[in-house]
Amino acid sequence: MQLTFNHLTFTYPASAEPVLADVSATLPAGWTGLVGDNGCGKSTLARVLCGLVTPDGGTVAPRLFSAYCEQDASEEPAALYDFATAYDRDAVRLRRQLAVEDDWPWRYGSLSSGQQKRLQVACVLWQNPDVLVMDEPTNHVDAPTREAIQAALAQFKGVGVLISHDRALLDGLCSQCLFMAAGKVVARPGGYSQGRGQQQRERDTAQRQRENARRERKRIAAEAQRRREEASRAAGLRRCSRVDPRDKSAKDAIKLAIYTGKDGVAGKLVFGNRNIDTLA
Repeated sequence: MQLTFNHLTFTYPASAEPVLADVSATLPAGWTGLVGDNGCGKSTLARVLCGLVTPDGGTVAPRLFSAYCEQDASEEPAALYDFATAYDRDAVRLRRQLAVEDDWPWRYGSLSSGQQKRLQVACVLWQNPDVLVMDEPTNHVDAPTREAIQAALAQFKGVGVLISHDRALLDGLCSQCLFMAAGKVVARPGGYSQGRGQQQRERDTAQRQRENARRERKRIAAEAQRRREEASRAAGLRRCSRVDPRDKSAKDAIKLAIYTGKDGVAGKLVFGNRNIDTLA
């Protein structure tokens, strides 16, 4: 199973720049991290993948059963009461794995934020979607809750998209990461640390290439100047050989132009009313 999106574009009505600008990637089974600065478009892309937002252009294929697990767990999950009354193997396993007590669904509003997050994650995993987006699942939770969530997510077999700033979680779950910036997406293998290391190497390589190009342009410009000066001297010497031997002032002027490199640059040397080009 995999999910592919091609040439996705999307611009909010009040925005001058697209939040998605012709982005494409393939998401295999397992977890793909979606990382980038706040406001770069991670949630927008994830909602497009789940069919919650219609892009301006591009395609997502195939269309699969998708679920989006919000960062905010204060609202009751859609499948809360179905999960509360389910005692199939998956429901029992998730209750045990996430330490969800039987009465939690019936008093959801009184639960702590960590308890709500555990129950929210249990409900969405119990639905067994083909595509699952987890938006910052470990924000503001304690260490035991974080460990329980990571262990539960590790057993998901579908196409998972993990939006997170939790580097340890990204490293522990993801087989690839999509790095978002300026409306573009770059896929790199491995968790966050591996992908970030590759990103830095790419930047270092680009910097070296720019420096090499700058030095090469400088070398070419210097070589071109050297050749112009050589051509100028050669042309000046030819002109000097054709000047009347008795016209010492013209010869001196030509030699001065040769040695200062001005010959052939200014284009013309005038001696009194005479143009040096007429002496060639």
